[in-house]
Amino acid sequence: MPPARGTIKIGGDAPPANIRRGVGVVSGRGSTVRRRLPALQHAALWVLAGFTLIVAVLTVLILWHWLTTMPPLPSTTDEASLTRYQRLTELHQQHHRDMFQVMVTSAFLPLVSAVLGYLFGIQRSETTADSAATTDA
Repeated sequence: MPPARGTIKIGGDAPPANIRRGVGVVSGRGSTVRRRLPALQHAALWVLAGFTLIVAVLTVLILWHWLTTMPPLPSTTDEASLTRYQRLTELHQQHHRDMFQVMVTSAFLPLVSAVLGYLFGIQRSETTADSAATTDA
């Protein structure tokens, strides 16, 4: 019996062998099939999006604070005031560099990499489990 109008027939009763559970759109026999993520992976993607947003906002705030709190240029150009200005600028840059390192690099990036490792690890283990089930059958 032909498929009803407006529906897409992918193949026989069973889905094609190259369709796997995973993230995004997977192609099978010339058609496109969308698969929903498991609830835990879906939540992990939202957590990853939240962490990415926090890192972006923190980076912009630190850059803004760095630009708006720079020491003013000295009014005189004698050697002592130029040396003092150079030292103040170095301390100012070091302070903001340390703030970025503590907030972003030490706190959020390990969490982001852990979530990414989980997402790709779970996807890879499902792929190997699916291929093992296919070879056993």
